[in-house]
Amino acid sequence: MNPIVNPQSYAPCCPGAFTNGRSLQAETTRAGSLSLNQQAAVSIATREGDTVTINLASLMTADAGIQRSIVNEDGTRSTAQTAFLSLSDSRSLDISVTGDLNAREREEIRAALTAIGGMIEDFLSGDPAAPGEDAQGLGELETIASLDVAFSVERQVVYAEQERVTISDAALAN
Repeated sequence: MNPIVNPQSYAPCCPGAFTNGRSLQAETTRAGSLSLNQQAAVSIATREGDTVTINLASLMTADAGIQRSIVNEDGTRSTAQTAFLSLSDSRSLDISVTGDLNAREREEIRAALTAIGGMIEDFLSGDPAAPGEDAQGLGELETIASLDVAFSVERQVVYAEQERVTISDAALAN
């Protein structure tokens, strides 16, 4: 059962009051983390010897969790719940140009970057044939001598759960 919906779901016995020196402490912690790290590097050289280098990086993380506790002691019951959520997102873009790009080179570099962006989107969508369709027009770009692209995606999901229950009977300890 989900302890968020039903707070007694993890208690090992009835939720009634404990008396005569008996006590119950129950604690549940559930937490998870998601991260998505994407990086792309593009290097384009023109036939005239100009170069354009573009590096993109994106990192998104989300951490969330909930901690619940129940204490039954000497006829008194107390509960507490703590929840947390943390989100972060960072992006960076570095562009360097060596040389003097003319209007036609700039136009063809834009076309190449559009095709590369389409290839990356197709790759991420899971269609293995689609990136090749976007790449077909790259061979027709006359001012571009070479093109080098590297792209990486790392996804990570972590989930942890911990439950702890302590029952004590002070009357039996004497």
